[in-house]
Amino acid sequence: MRFNLFLIILTIFLFSFHANGKVKEKVVVHPVHVSYTNVEYDAKTKEFKMLFKIFVDDFDKILHQKYGVNLELQAGKKKNGYQEYVSKYLLEHFKILVNNKDITRNKLKFSHSEIREKAIWLYYNCKYNGKSANFEIKNSLMTDLYRDQTNLLIFTYLDNQIALRFTNSETMEKISF
Repeated sequence: MRFNLFLIILTIFLFSFHANGKVKEKVVVHPVHVSYTNVEYDAKTKEFKMLFKIFVDDFDKILHQKYGVNLELQAGKKKNGYQEYVSKYLLEHFKILVNNKDITRNKLKFSHSEIREKAIWLYYNCKYNGKSANFEIKNSLMTDLYRDQTNLLIFTYLDNQIALRFTNSETMEKISF
């Protein structure tokens, strides 16, 4: 419980660039490299709903570095084909495994994205009809760009919730409920 509270407070702090309700425009670089992911299972629709929140300047940089594309997401642009590169990157660096089977590989579907608070918010869905008490999560988002990258994740399945922290050296976590 204490670790969950720490992650929530840290996430709010790291993704907040507000002063008196207004965004500080003078912030050019951020001192930390962190992403936030929320994975929540919806039993009614039998799917995981996922939110990835990544600093947009860093995300532009890694997409350019890996794929040679300049999507200019930071400028608020959504060039044709941008979601192909975004999804390709996510599928390379984020996985949910059940019984060693990657359930995200062919089922991760882009829903929508938005840019706010100096971050890109990516929304995805992933159908999952099975039941499991054991999951394995891989999260190596942005670790190929920054050695000090930290990825925070909240995983909710049925009545269970767990907070996880991933780093450059710790990109896999097993969950058992």
